[in-house]
Amino acid sequence: ECDVVIPSEYKGLPVTEIAPLVFWNKENLKTLTIPATVTCIGRYAFSGCTNLEKVIFEEGSQLKAIEGLAFSDCSSLKDIELPESLEIIDGAAFSGCSSLESIHIPKNVNDINCNFSANSFEECTSLKSIIIDEENQTYTMEGNFIYEMKDGKKHIVLCMGGDEDGVLRIPEDVDSFDWVAFE
Repeated sequence: ECDVVIPSEYKGLPVTEIAPLVFWNKENLKTLTIPATVTCIGRYAFSGCTNLEKVIFEEGSQLKAIEGLAFSDCSSLKDIELPESLEIIDGAAFSGCSSLESIHIPKNVNDINCNFSANSFEECTSLKSIIIDEENQTYTMEGNFIYEMKDGKKHIVLCMGGDEDGVLRIPEDVDSFDWVAFE
């Protein structure tokens, strides 16, 4: 098992993107540090890194987007603190992260794309808490639902399960929901 620190420069140029598939299925990866210069993490970039436990974003991170399936099936991932600069969490970005217990959605996230093929947190079987920054203007968490406000209408993006009695009660003020909101 190894720790990887991605450099902020390569051959005198800033590292701004982590390419799709670059660390795909690297099962020996345990801890990952991403430099502040990275603005985008590509599709499947760390997918299948089953021993990856922790992702660290350097202070001052400029990350804007985590593309689809970027961290999918990182079944040991327990700790990831998303940077405040993040705006987009693409479809199935964290699907299959079965050890992830909690995640904080920063205030600048304005797109949690759940229309890919699965919601961003599908099969995160240990996930008990999604915290939406109170300053986030796009998303809010009420009860077991993450809502997106669209044109003054309440849209369910993700459901975290039923009430304590196991019953799923959709509030009357909901106008619509994503087709993968309940996966």
